[in-house]
Amino acid sequence: MNISIMLTFHDDQSLNQLRKQFDPLYSKVPPHVTLVFPQHITFESIDTIISEINKYGTHLENFTPIVSHFEGDLEYHNILAILKRDTSAIKVLHDKLYEIPEFADKQRLDIPYTPHVTSR
Repeated sequence: MNISIMLTFHDDQSLNQLRKQFDPLYSKVPPHVTLVFPQHITFESIDTIISEINKYGTHLENFTPIVSHFEGDLEYHNILAILKRDTSAIKVLHDKLYEIPEFADKQRLDIPYTPHVTSR
């Protein structure tokens, strides 16, 4: 399970062209900003996790994702579309979600969290 903000764009043609070229999953996974990276959870814990997510996620205001630039992530072979808008609320939500007991010991503190859309 991962936790993401699913994005909708007025004009997503350019991003989808880039994703189509580099991301083999582009047709299966729509543009999104990952908040909690994939974790193994048990079926029994899903309701608890959803309840915890609802405590924090409802405070995030709508925002317009604007890409400021692209960065290469050579370690994971990705192209990242870095969001231009002030992303402090997204970063706070990311940190809060890792306070959920099922995720608490899995946060990667060695990698700074940068809200982005993975283009591959």
